[in-house]
Amino acid sequence: MKTTASQIKLASNKLSILFSLVFFLDVGVEFTASGWFSSYAVLTNSMDKSNATICGTLFWTVSTLFRFITAVSSFKCSTKLNMFIRGTVFCGVVFMGLNMMGAYKITAILGSIGFGISCSAVFPLLMSVPSEFKLRFRSEQLSTILFTPFLSSLFLTGITGELMNISFDMLFYSLLINAVSLWVTWITIINQMER
Repeated sequence: MKTTASQIKLASNKLSILFSLVFFLDVGVEFTASGWFSSYAVLTNSMDKSNATICGTLFWTVSTLFRFITAVSSFKCSTKLNMFIRGTVFCGVVFMGLNMMGAYKITAILGSIGFGISCSAVFPLLMSVPSEFKLRFRSEQLSTILFTPFLSSLFLTGITGELMNISFDMLFYSLLINAVSLWVTWITIINQMER
């Protein structure tokens, strides 16, 4: 069924801010996981520098593969997005636990794969969700939403690196806090759009 212009709702400023926050958090989790697992492997002495690069390779390979798989699956965008965001929280809990048990090499390798899967389709799906709910953003709202991932790649990823100077465990606290914040923000967005 084709959507007419009268069926499309203009997004509120509150919803625009929530979308900015969810993009900010998503890119924060994605770049933190892809960028810091290699350093984690080196800091825990579970891999040398040359072997630790496999973590980033695994993350982006799995992420790319799952973006393709997600694109052809038949679920609604919001349903797929909900699964991936919950997967990010699940990964945060599981890999924090493995880290606490001292399974550093397994944590580095499987963490790269797990977060690669869970982060893979969040960004592209977020771009599609407004059309599922017949929602339109004004150009200034959209500019702000799309600018926040840039800030996140600088801020959240950088803060995590500084925290890892204190303790390599901070990688998992950062990932888990960001993943839970992402999930809570996503739930708030869904509640706002279903009104």
